[in-house]
Amino acid sequence: MNDNAEAIGTVEDASHAEKLHGNRVVPGPIAKASVLMPEEDILRLGLFKYYNRNRSQVHFARLPTSRTSMLAPHVDFYEFALLDGKRITATSRSRRNTAGSSLIQVRHGDEDEAYAGEIRHIFRHSQTGVAEPNDTILAHIEWMKRSDLTPLDGSEFPWNNFPQLGVDTWQFNTYADPKDESFPPVVMPLDKIHCQIARGTISHTDPPLWMTSTMDR
Repeated sequence: MNDNAEAIGTVEDASHAEKLHGNRVVPGPIAKASVLMPEEDILRLGLFKYYNRNRSQVHFARLPTSRTSMLAPHVDFYEFALLDGKRITATSRSRRNTAGSSLIQVRHGDEDEAYAGEIRHIFRHSQTGVAEPNDTILAHIEWMKRSDLTPLDGSEFPWNNFPQLGVDTWQFNTYADPKDESFPPVVMPLDKIHCQIARGTISHTDPPLWMTSTMDR
């Protein structure tokens, strides 16, 4: 079977899963190695915030300081990765032109609030002068925006009575500004993801909605 083809729950995924050894994440093959990030690429900003989230460790090449290391400009992109034995394929590597296997949920903030998003890239970044290990598998995530609307008549959202189902509604085809700090970071370790989610479109509402359900059961 082709390692580079998208699949979930296949024999090849099972063979990769054997490599878990207690780790939540197993990377697939590298799709593109040592790719130069454009100067204004959102990955650069995301990595800058990732490394500097607790203390200053890196700087941009155009803004050097004596106390930090220059942010390395290259990344390695992966075809896919396994999270808890389940394949995640970033939208940038999808052959099906769908986001199905890139949809994830993260718990974030003091109240452990649930956020949903699409993984755009799965990658690795080697950086000198930082505390983080260079073999960490990272995810670039585009966050969906929550909707207060319900697909049913009336204002009640019946799934609130069944929180174990993890059902939520989101604005259709709408994503958060990557610089909006009220959302989780756009770059984070893949093992910070809580679980994958399933998503459908509710088209009879005005405007249409996305509805998601968690796949952690």
